[in-house]
Amino acid sequence: MSGEYEEVILIAFSEILEIRSKYFDSYHKPWTWHLLSKESFPFSKVIFVCKQHGDSALVFDKNIQSPQPPERDYEKELGVTRISGPILPLEEEVKLYEMFDNKPLIRPPQKSKLKNKKRKAQKNARKINRKN
Repeated sequence: MSGEYEEVILIAFSEILEIRSKYFDSYHKPWTWHLLSKESFPFSKVIFVCKQHGDSALVFDKNIQSPQPPERDYEKELGVTRISGPILPLEEEVKLYEMFDNKPLIRPPQKSKLKNKKRKAQKNARKINRKN
């Protein structure tokens, strides 16, 4: 970076951490502020943008004294777990936890006849172009 700037602001985002989460203001934000102020962090401010909802929050400002971090709580650091499962059958009992513990269903790649025809056509076109 060349030149002199009054402030350099970093915009951060996450697909996992949400501003509207129960612990963001009381836990994640103070810890972030504390940790960034301890280091020789090169940015004047950090603004966190929640991808999920589009909210934003100031999580660090070099000109404001760092708040005391809350007591460490690993339960609050677990975050959000998103799981995508299969389409659920109607009118049948389903045990979700057992379903989510199953190994992922991975199908072997299928050869497309259209792709093979397209490749052959491209190969023939290259042969014709080389002859000309």
